[in-house]
Amino acid sequence: MNMASATTISYNRITRQIKSKVRVFNGLMIAANNNNWEAQEAKTKEYTAVWDTGASSSAITRRVVDELELSVISRGTTHTAADSKETTIHDIHLWLPDHVIITHCAAICVDLNLPDVDLLIGMDVISQGDFSISNYQGNTVMSFRVPSQACIDYVDLINQQNKTLTLSNFWKDF
Repeated sequence: MNMASATTISYNRITRQIKSKVRVFNGLMIAANNNNWEAQEAKTKEYTAVWDTGASSSAITRRVVDELELSVISRGTTHTAADSKETTIHDIHLWLPDHVIITHCAAICVDLNLPDVDLLIGMDVISQGDFSISNYQGNTVMSFRVPSQACIDYVDLINQQNKTLTLSNFWKDF
């Protein structure tokens, strides 16, 4: 069984964009003691990432490819709402906040058109675990854990709460 890990990113306001610092590795990573991962003969650098549930694949900019000297593992076509472009695909390893490790992520190289953002975390990564966003009391909080631990079902939760409230009101009348 894989050891679970999680990260939480909080904002003291409502935000429309979840960003985090992510360390990207281009080389081999091995598990040392207690599932602590170490890069071996790898180039690594920290970049700003945006979490994007609307993207099926993770993406990196040409800057990441050049700085980490990433090898091309495949070529393909990237489709966006605006157009389609030929692109390269690169194998990367991600070290997300709070030591959440994602290995062998196939990232496409694209122009993200986002200031100071060089990585887009897409559903290929997000779908490996549980992902939630709340905006409780005007503060946005995103939490992500791998592997998946349980089904998060707000309808079921509300139905259970409403059932409890209905039963407590019933007994109050007696």
